[in-house]
Amino acid sequence: MMRRFPFLAAILTLVACATSPGGEALTPAPPAPLEPVGTYTFSSVFEGQPIAGTIVIRATEDGYTGLVDPKNGPPQVPVYAVTVEGQTMTLFGDAGGDDLVITMEFTGDRFTGSWVVGFDGGEISGMRVPAEP
Repeated sequence: MMRRFPFLAAILTLVACATSPGGEALTPAPPAPLEPVGTYTFSSVFEGQPIAGTIVIRATEDGYTGLVDPKNGPPQVPVYAVTVEGQTMTLFGDAGGDDLVITMEFTGDRFTGSWVVGFDGGEISGMRVPAEP
């Protein structure tokens, strides 16, 4: 019986730490709402070539606009709309008459996601650039 007591005490301690005083299980607080305004770096592959660049999102009276600015490869794409749901941001841009759609799933300041334009698409990753003071 004495050998089981330390095990039982450990289990009771874990249960006590995992519940609130009311007996309900504690859940972590949800992340703060995603604020889309800012500058982001990204990397991806377009037509078999690695590309990198920046995405800038600005607030307007009607929502958000911005610019996808690759350092190499495809031309700049103006962003005409941005939606945010939880920690997911979706950008819509005009890529010379085709819609560019970029979906970014955030964990902290880093994101992974995908992009599609016409019949082409791929994965994308990057991070938010810290705002200058």
